[in-house]
Amino acid sequence: GHFPSDEAMFKLLYLVILNIQSVLRSSNLDFLIRSPEIPGSEADIGTKSNISRQLRAALENGEEAGTIELFSPADNTRRISSFLHVTPYPLVIIAGFAFGEILRPWYMELYCVCAGFLCIVVLTGLAARRIASDSAQQIHHQNEMRAKKQAEQLNALLMQDLETSLGELRQKDQILISQSRQAAMGEMISNIAHQWRQPLNVLSLLLTNLELTFHDNNLTVEYFDKTLASVGKLIQKMSSTIDDFRNFYREDKTKEPFSALKNITRTVELIESAFKNNGITISIEAGEDCIMFGFPNEYSQVLLNLLGNAKEAILGTGTASGHVSITCEKRDDMGIVTVRDNGGGIPADILGRVFEPYFTTKDQGTGIGLYMSKMIIENHMGGRIEARNLTDGCEFSISIPLEENRRGQ
Repeated sequence: GHFPSDEAMFKLLYLVILNIQSVLRSSNLDFLIRSPEIPGSEADIGTKSNISRQLRAALENGEEAGTIELFSPADNTRRISSFLHVTPYPLVIIAGFAFGEILRPWYMELYCVCAGFLCIVVLTGLAARRIASDSAQQIHHQNEMRAKKQAEQLNALLMQDLETSLGELRQKDQILISQSRQAAMGEMISNIAHQWRQPLNVLSLLLTNLELTFHDNNLTVEYFDKTLASVGKLIQKMSSTIDDFRNFYREDKTKEPFSALKNITRTVELIESAFKNNGITISIEAGEDCIMFGFPNEYSQVLLNLLGNAKEAILGTGTASGHVSITCEKRDDMGIVTVRDNGGGIPADILGRVFEPYFTTKDQGTGIGLYMSKMIIENHMGGRIEARNLTDGCEFSISIPLEENRRGQ
């Protein structure tokens, strides 16, 4: 017949509102009510079932309140529970939190902290990766810019060196061309002198005879006219010689077909007198003519250079019966002209260097004749020039593409 006070009722309602597992027992520990309800527990009302020995001992010892560990068989849950003896009423309130419920807020907080920490780690990793990527890209870009700048500097230096080298090569080429022209001019003057020597001797004899005939009073109009005509022919021949040499050294502008035999004959006529004066004979042995394609005047200059070298080799060795032979033939779509002499040949240790610029074995040589000949034949005409030793001399062979082969292509 006694009911709890307002304060006790407030405590009960507070526990129920918090949804804390609460049990209300009488002072003799009879089970009255549980909140929240557990299905099947209504059968225990009015009984002393499921009372923990620790709780019973505490109440029997007159403890008004306390906290103990309880196990509830009703839901098989172990709880940390607090009890309160509501005096002076015969009621005992038992309320507790299961271990999982006690730790749940801590777990939630731990989970939140861990999740936050994980997010921070992930975000930090992503940020670090982005920073590293940006840094790597920046370093790569800087390296590319540095490499590009170095490449540009290296390219500029190479271009400068190339221009310097090209300038030096052009200067050397100009020197070679100048020296070659000077050597050719000297050769031309020497050959003109040999060509003019005989006509000048004849002209001198005619004038001497004319003078003697005049002083002896034997000069007639017929003899005077005949002598004058002979003098005119000699002068005309000398003038023709100058034209021949001038045309011979005229620069070719374009490639054209030309007769190898006519070219050889024309070249030999220009220097034959000089060879005869030194006791050297020249023979042309051509089975058939070859129509070549190239620069005829430059080709003649190469022949003239080879013939001049042959003459100097014969004179240098003191060969008694100096002889130079020139042959012409077709072979493998090429026209091949060979110049052979009996001047003793070229020493074997220098045979491979005769076409190098400025290489010479002559005391007064320039070392550019054979080099320029090789440039003309191989670079200007697409042919080749080779040298080899014979038993008593040397042989130079010149190969030039045939005109018929060019048309066939």
